[in-house]
Amino acid sequence: TGTNSFEFRNRGDHTQIATFEDRPITHNYAGNLADVCPVGALLSHDFRFKMRVWFLKGTESVCPGCSTGCNIFVDHRDDEVHRLRPRRNVDVNKSWMCDIGRVEYKEIALETRLRSARIRSGSNGGSSWAPATLDGALDAVHERVQQAGAAAAFVASPQATNEDLYAFRLLADRVGGLLDFRVGNPQDRTQVREDNVLLRADRNPNTTGALDLGLGRDGVDKILAACRSGKVKALLLQGPELLRFVGAVDALAAVPFIAVMASHDGPGLERAHVVLPAAAWAEVDGTFTNYQRRVQRIRRAVASPGEALPRWELAGALLRRLGAPLAATSARELFVEVTKSVPAYAGLDVRALGEAGRVIAPDGPAPQEARA
Repeated sequence: TGTNSFEFRNRGDHTQIATFEDRPITHNYAGNLADVCPVGALLSHDFRFKMRVWFLKGTESVCPGCSTGCNIFVDHRDDEVHRLRPRRNVDVNKSWMCDIGRVEYKEIALETRLRSARIRSGSNGGSSWAPATLDGALDAVHERVQQAGAAAAFVASPQATNEDLYAFRLLADRVGGLLDFRVGNPQDRTQVREDNVLLRADRNPNTTGALDLGLGRDGVDKILAACRSGKVKALLLQGPELLRFVGAVDALAAVPFIAVMASHDGPGLERAHVVLPAAAWAEVDGTFTNYQRRVQRIRRAVASPGEALPRWELAGALLRRLGAPLAATSARELFVEVTKSVPAYAGLDVRALGEAGRVIAPDGPAPQEARA
């Protein structure tokens, strides 16, 4: 980090590790100090006394906190994630990860997790939720989307895996209508660095994958304009990003039916008519593509709560109701379909990705690095 925080005080057996002039460590990589301490004298306050480390199982994955895609271990026990640790990959994050990424595990077990589907009654903006089974909610979404046809619109999420995005694109293609994912233009920030170490301005793990799979098709501005004019009769969202986008409030108010796949309750969901419970990133298998165009695996570490399913399975359930079921029955099989559909991914398979991932050939010159 270039901050020169530590010093040695005293000599011999009185030597102590301390910070210069007792100043606090304020940089974004303090958690790594506990990782590299050879004797365990430096401890993470977040993890201290929480769990005996030998009780934990570490699952290899990728941090979802930004477009860098740091390689990590998800340490868990009894379907509960207790911490994230960096996993060495010399081409991505070496042996480090930022403190923002370390706390991503806390989102998984929040009390706001959605465990079942919701169907809202009343006009747009109401708050009356009727209990619903997942099948009942999917039936309601299928009915409204099928009725809308070309008057439907689809907004994907750069938080989703490549497999999720592929299934969502198939759904949009089957129904027709508008499709995009670039809420807030995250693609403009994938190469923008927020510091000199790892953190990037794009806080999504798979913006590059969404571009590769052709989800940046019609433009979010065009979708919002169609919503405002009343042309969009059904809007299906793969994530809650558009619901929380300030510039979309008036447009969403004009849409008679909105369905969203979401892992957590939160601001904006009151605008939806149907909420489908989605699994979080540590609860699914799949792949992310980072800013380098490196395709990397994420692995399921813990079970998803209640009826929550991976987003590709939710899209697959709707495709099945539309008479076009997915041929794949797992994320691994779906990745094979991705490699057949996207020329840049041709020749890849899950085994070939290995622990470090694989960089795919760019379609054009590599973009230049930029600083925020």
